[in-house]
Amino acid sequence: EVTWDASGNNEFVIELSRNNGASYDTVLADGVARTERRWVWRIPGSFVPGTGYRLRIRDKKNETLVDQMTASVEIKKGVYIVDQVTWRNVCVGEGVSFDVTAAGSGTLRYQWRKNGNDIAGETNPGMTLQNMQVSDNLSTFTCVVYGDCGSAESTPALLRVFTKPVITKQPNNDTVCVGGRAVIRIEVDGPEMRYRWFEMPGGIIHDVDKP
Repeated sequence: EVTWDASGNNEFVIELSRNNGASYDTVLADGVARTERRWVWRIPGSFVPGTGYRLRIRDKKNETLVDQMTASVEIKKGVYIVDQVTWRNVCVGEGVSFDVTAAGSGTLRYQWRKNGNDIAGETNPGMTLQNMQVSDNLSTFTCVVYGDCGSAESTPALLRVFTKPVITKQPNNDTVCVGGRAVIRIEVDGPEMRYRWFEMPGGIIHDVDKP
């Protein structure tokens, strides 16, 4: 925020220097009302960081009425996520790991969240959780990264926890004549099942993806 005192003035022009006041080559605001005595500069995220920035304000119609900052300011880079957290699939009882890569000014600090709530003690760029359970299925994980200039939160990463398949009914015996058709069926409880049938002895694989 820039504030100033003035009297007998016209509209204001606010300009930017990138070289410690040697020149002012960028107009940030043109036609600031003559009654204004403050102006807020909202620095865009794409702005190039640097240490030689100064502002000056001048009368739009009388360039002899001008004042400028006597010291330069440093503009630092805000925090941003470089590599987002990615989704994971695990089975019940297994562990899961998430990672995030971020950049920004100052020493970055991390806080992992599960379903929007902070996870105690998880304050590193990488996080490993053990012994996932069905209750963790469809949870979302994010990481908030803090720096000298604000914070950024990663996009949510979905965790899916699958239960291991359980055979609820063993295959039945069947007797057929040569050239006949045998029907053998199995019943299994579990998510997204895939099937592969083996003929014993010999371990011959039959290309049948059905129960």
